[in-house]
Amino acid sequence: MIRVGSLCLLLACELARSAVAGGLVTTSSPRSVGRAGTATVGDDGGGALLCNPAAIARREGKRGELGMVFVDDEIEWQSSAAGAPVVRDQAPSSMAPYGAAFGTVAGWTIGLGAMTSAVSDRSLRRPTDINDPANIDVAFDFRYAGIAGGWRRDTVTAGIARRVGASFALGLAVAASRVSLIEIRRMWAGFSGRDDIGSAVNDLEIGFEGADPFVPSIVGGLLFVSEDTPLELGASVTWSDSAKIDANVVAIGTRPMGPSASPDAATATLLAEAPVIARAGARYVGSRIVGELGGE
Repeated sequence: MIRVGSLCLLLACELARSAVAGGLVTTSSPRSVGRAGTATVGDDGGGALLCNPAAIARREGKRGELGMVFVDDEIEWQSSAAGAPVVRDQAPSSMAPYGAAFGTVAGWTIGLGAMTSAVSDRSLRRPTDINDPANIDVAFDFRYAGIAGGWRRDTVTAGIARRVGASFALGLAVAASRVSLIEIRRMWAGFSGRDDIGSAVNDLEIGFEGADPFVPSIVGGLLFVSEDTPLELGASVTWSDSAKIDANVVAIGTRPMGPSASPDAATATLLAEAPVIARAGARYVGSRIVGELGGE
């Protein structure tokens, strides 16, 4: 479960309640978080540059936004071994800064933004907390699947939108992102037939850390705001290039009792392919009730 809190600084300070975003939009916009992730129609700020740039045409004139999102990413894991306990833990909060500015020129609304558009940081208890590897038991069975990992996407983006008639708006935005990844896990480096398979005494702890400094993306969207009914509709399509992450590798053994490792300029490569994302949303704006739905 991901718990998200946000602090949005506009003309005044607003503290948003915790919400489960559910992956509908990125974590970049405090307004998106405050709406529980449904922002395809309702977000006309920096988040719109990432999910539906047509929405920035909702307001004309000059404006700016600054904000910060805090993400607490909890993890739960249980081994298939008999009697294994459920392991729960949580990494420290991740910060996702956010800023955007907008202006109107000859009927065109132009927006610029810089933000952490996605962030996740998960961590279970480190086996190195146990001084004697021989005392590491079934509660640490997760160590071969993964001990800790983090994913971060820092983005700069620019978009443009224009109203078409009284009810429609069209928008387009381009972005460039730096995608970084870190992962820590263990592997067993003993000898079968001689050592106990899975004994932590024969573990190697492996760490990977790397980034792709340039990942382009583009999003186009439309917005419909009816003059006669309290219904607003929005839709968008996002394409992003794959992230090719070249990572450095480090390895630590459990000597003096177990193996050691000395990787010589070792590297690893991950190709993270991004799907084409289609989003759609609707918002009802009544005299006393406002409701919004979104999906992707």
